[in-house]
Amino acid sequence: MEPDYSKYSLAELHQAKNSIDRANYPERAKEIDLQIKNYSLRESAETETKASIEELKYNTFWPRFFAIIIDSIILSVLIWICFSFILKPENYSDTFFQAIDDFIFVVYSILMHSLCSGQTLGKMITGVQIVTFEDEANISYKHAIMRDIVPLTLMLFAYVSILFNLSEQTSNSILFIVAISIIIWYLLEIVTMLFNQKHRALHDFVANTVVVRTNH
Repeated sequence: MEPDYSKYSLAELHQAKNSIDRANYPERAKEIDLQIKNYSLRESAETETKASIEELKYNTFWPRFFAIIIDSIILSVLIWICFSFILKPENYSDTFFQAIDDFIFVVYSILMHSLCSGQTLGKMITGVQIVTFEDEANISYKHAIMRDIVPLTLMLFAYVSILFNLSEQTSNSILFIVAISIIIWYLLEIVTMLFNQKHRALHDFVANTVVVRTNH
């Protein structure tokens, strides 16, 4: 009765290969070699599939980019409504408006990420989520704050010009420096995101987080 090598494990196939009499059973020897080759091909295909799925899971640059645009549009509309119909714009300076606009975005980011399982409205729409780096669990308030700690600190520094009633020129100069610093920070985030395996931005390293696709 011919053995069915297709049902053998890889270890059993190697054992059969080492013990078979190739001179007397050449066909069986060929079948064993073929089954071992098939195992290698299947393992290679599985490895490539896993690598492809892993790459897709962490390939979040464009979803994150569009999520920021969506969040910016939503907040801009809400802020415009608030300032146009609720507050009286003539009572506030341009410096105040700029400071409030920036601060609201950071607060929105921190609250949404911590309360909505690592997602803002933009991230929900584009299908990405922030999780902890070690076990990919939901992030905490601490993670959310640490991700935005640099722009938050810079903005708090800028608010000194408002709280201490500095001149408008001085306040504008401080806001300009802060704005340039934040732009540099964001550029550094993009660079770091492009040059590591899981596409982690600089704030991900600071907060020990990673962004993944929710539909990978």
